[in-house]
Amino acid sequence: MKRVFLLTLTIAALYSCDKLLDFAINHTFEDSYEVNLPADSDTTYSQSFTFDASDNQEIEDNIDHLNGYSLKSLKLSISDYVGGDDVDGSFSFSFKNAAGNTIGDGVTTVTLENLAGWSSSGDKTDVPLTQGTIDAVQNELAANNAVTVMIAGSVTEVPVQFTAHVFLEVEVNVSP
Repeated sequence: MKRVFLLTLTIAALYSCDKLLDFAINHTFEDSYEVNLPADSDTTYSQSFTFDASDNQEIEDNIDHLNGYSLKSLKLSISDYVGGDDVDGSFSFSFKNAAGNTIGDGVTTVTLENLAGWSSSGDKTDVPLTQGTIDAVQNELAANNAVTVMIAGSVTEVPVQFTAHVFLEVEVNVSP
């Protein structure tokens, strides 16, 4: 009976040690783009960029042992604003997979009132995503270690110039 107990204890200890090797990498993908809309231009713009996990060395070093991604947040901030005092901005986000197809539940739009105020505060705003979009982004990252973010926006008046910063925070699960 004592041997069975010791054998069970040994197996449990080995299993627990294996689990100790699992770890998570927290990473925030960040990109920015300049919006420059002169007085005689349209009030809309668009931009896209791809967040690639291999841009992070720790993720790249463990690329063969990744066990999934958890999307923690999508955030937006504004800086370097030049324009009228009461200009508002609308930012619509969607995601595409490696084949260029839209994934998730479509478009999520955030409106920022008073871009000048947002720029001077340095605050980040959360971009709410549906569970379907979160799942689709996590699945795309798991399949290709990259995802493309599409942004279409508009402002209430021109001329206007600012830099928009987008932050995609993920947790990468690693099981060596």
